[in-house]
Amino acid sequence: MAGDDAVQEAFRAGVRGAPVGLAAFGLAEDHVGFAGGPNESVVAETRRLPGLTDAAGAYGTGRVLRRLAQLLDRVGAPASIGRQFRDNLAAAVVTHRMRTSRSAWGEDDTVQMVLEMWDRVFGESDAARSRLADLLTADDPGKGTPKKRTLFNLAWKR
Repeated sequence: MAGDDAVQEAFRAGVRGAPVGLAAFGLAEDHVGFAGGPNESVVAETRRLPGLTDAAGAYGTGRVLRRLAQLLDRVGAPASIGRQFRDNLAAAVVTHRMRTSRSAWGEDDTVQMVLEMWDRVFGESDAARSRLADLLTADDPGKGTPKKRTLFNLAWKR
């Protein structure tokens, strides 16, 4: 189990879409200028997510949260929707931790939580759920960007 600072750093790196560690892309920790819309800005301002205990899981959680914010921005959702998803995620992670589950919260848990919330709001079909899950876990589209798992693994092994 990684220390809390390392776990939160991994979460923030996932939210930024960057490898773990500030030197990777030269981004300042407090700079959120990359955000493309109101939901991505809300997510980018998230400094920590209590209850996370595993660095790889925290990184994946940050990535999914960022991807969800990008999707919400793409459909013109107000920032309050992204804030609600983020707040519900925080509640789910803390509750998971309080139950003293032996498994750490990770990317798959985050995707399942988002899908459950999405179903309650939109009642989508299985095909739509599968497509949403694919969009949430897809590799970043930028040319030359390392694949998501490789991005974390290379940066985390320092």
